[in-house]
Amino acid sequence: MSTINSSTLKLMSIGERIAGLSSLPELPEENWRRTDPADFFVPADDVLNSFGQPVVGSHLASSPYKIQFRTVTQPEMNEAVRRVLGLSGASLSEMPQTDDSRLVLLEINNGGLAVLSCASADSWVGRLEIASRPSRPEAVMRESSIASALAERLQICAPSELVIRIPKFEHVPVVILGVETDSAFTQSYSNVSVDVADDAVAEIAVIHGTCAFAHHRVTLRIGKNARVSQFWSQFAKDPSQESRMLIERKVRLGGHAKFSDASVFVPSGTLRVISNIVAEAEGAEAQCGAAVIAADKAVVDYEPLQDHLTPRSQSHLRAKMLAGQRGKAVFQGLINVEREAAGTCASQINKNLVLSKRARVDAMPRLRILPDEVSCKHGSATGEIDKKQMYYLQTRGFTGQQAQELIVGGFILDGISQLPEESPLQSWAVSVLSGGLSRVLKQG
Repeated sequence: MSTINSSTLKLMSIGERIAGLSSLPELPEENWRRTDPADFFVPADDVLNSFGQPVVGSHLASSPYKIQFRTVTQPEMNEAVRRVLGLSGASLSEMPQTDDSRLVLLEINNGGLAVLSCASADSWVGRLEIASRPSRPEAVMRESSIASALAERLQICAPSELVIRIPKFEHVPVVILGVETDSAFTQSYSNVSVDVADDAVAEIAVIHGTCAFAHHRVTLRIGKNARVSQFWSQFAKDPSQESRMLIERKVRLGGHAKFSDASVFVPSGTLRVISNIVAEAEGAEAQCGAAVIAADKAVVDYEPLQDHLTPRSQSHLRAKMLAGQRGKAVFQGLINVEREAAGTCASQINKNLVLSKRARVDAMPRLRILPDEVSCKHGSATGEIDKKQMYYLQTRGFTGQQAQELIVGGFILDGISQLPEESPLQSWAVSVLSGGLSRVLKQG
């Protein structure tokens, strides 16, 4: 029997692991040509851990999540929801009241998790399964050296993955997940998985905060015959903040699972969003919408991927984008249908409005289809406000500003039409979108 000499073993520090990470790949990738990937490769000496300390020289980048449960009053819960959404109380004053017996708020900040609920929800909140485990993030995009290198970095910077499992309840729970909405440091990293059990029904909101630099990953696994509605958002409270944010989402759909989604992004600085919807079993269905606003000098690079791996599944996306002032928006959609996925039905529709001569929108919808028996389509259109619509409204008593607000508001609201009107997720999406519209339509 061979033995190992302990003197030859060396405990490698996180700093040494960071230093040994893959650097930015030299070969360019088509989907990164419009956003510089170097923005998301922080030099090893500058990387911070969850405690705001330099990673180089330390042995731990982060400890497992510290989980704390709190029972709050209804006014306290309402205020917490306002804070996580990033909007003022006035912006939410006309929102319908959410049933607090269905609502739970999970806030991830600085390596800790706070679970907030009202007393009326105590009977079921304790049945949520919440755990922290070693992080093993995979590349969100297959066959991408840049995605692989970024996943490697995320594993070092967020070594603990937070896992939330939602079982089948006798009611429909409303779960709000706030990801670093109150970060105390200039960098934030997170890796979160939400698993929805077979036959379960849930409404989920995932809200990302703004940080000088951030890399967040959310994985949603939807079990067989489960039904999930989701509101996914990033809203910059301070439009003047210079930020670099990479937000990734992977949604895995089980057999006959149904997923309805509305995404709203109103960033400051540079935001790159990658959303990968994966139909992993027959009968899976995804109905998705997105509303993207690039105001002031913001740059938004939105890349939705629809992957079909098995026969007879569906995925549909309707994305609306606005670019105003000197904002820039990029749409890089892809429908991928593997050879085994005959009978797939998929679509991507992208429509964009440019509100300023200095604003810009780039749109590149793509298809990769291997089998013959499919029904897939994509399309994109970019333009300015229709002058005939403006004239029609102005001849009926609306000012130029009012007419513009009506046209632009009606256009962008279509991007979040996938959610049920009676859902609190729809109310929150409208409130966040209204905040973004006030920013992109401001005078001067």
